[in-house]
Amino acid sequence: RTVGIDMEFSGAVSADLLAEGAFSAAEHAALDMEAPGLAVRLLTGWCAKEAVAKALGEGLTGRPRAFVLASLGSEAAQVITPSGQSVDVAVAKQGDAVMALARLDG
Repeated sequence: RTVGIDMEFSGAVSADLLAEGAFSAAEHAALDMEAPGLAVRLLTGWCAKEAVAKALGEGLTGRPRAFVLASLGSEAAQVITPSGQSVDVAVAKQGDAVMALARLDG
C-alpha cells in the first residue's frame, strides 16, 4: 500500500486564495460555500488533494484542480485523480491543524 499525508495549519493559508485557485465551481458544491466554517473546509479539501497527489508520488505540481474533490465530510473525503481513480481520504482536525491521509491499494 502506498500512503500520502498532508498537514496544514489554518493560520498559514489564505482561504480566499484556496477558494479561487484550488477548487472548480463544481467542487464548491462539495465544500458548501455558504455554511459557516468555510476556511476549515477549504483547507481540509486542499489537504485531501495534497495527500492523494503525494500518494501517487507526484504532488499537485501547480495543478490542484486536476485532483477533484468529490465529497467532503467531517472524517472523510473522496478525491478523483487526473486518471479518474477515486481515492478515499481520512481527514482530521485538531486545534488549528488539519490533516489528511490517503491510502492507495494495489
